[in-house]
Amino acid sequence: MNCLICNADAHEFQNGFAGIECECHHCGHYAITESLLKMRHGRQFDVPDTRVLLAVLRGEHPHTVPVISEANVYWQRLLA
Repeated sequence: MNCLICNADAHEFQNGFAGIECECHHCGHYAITESLLKMRHGRQFDVPDTRVLLAVLRGEHPHTVPVISEANVYWQRLLA
């Protein structure tokens, strides 16, 4: 699979998580909720902001997989 954040090669984990859990060489190990995936509608994640979010989540909860949800998502901004 490709990383949902940066589109690089990634490995998907099958562990019963309600969404997608994967590991990317560039973005690390993370999960994205199923509800966020459903509302994505082709939008792209803002790569730098999302990587910062993942670093913050890893710092706050070092023994858990960081989860991106609709509560903390950073979408790529379209330039006008």
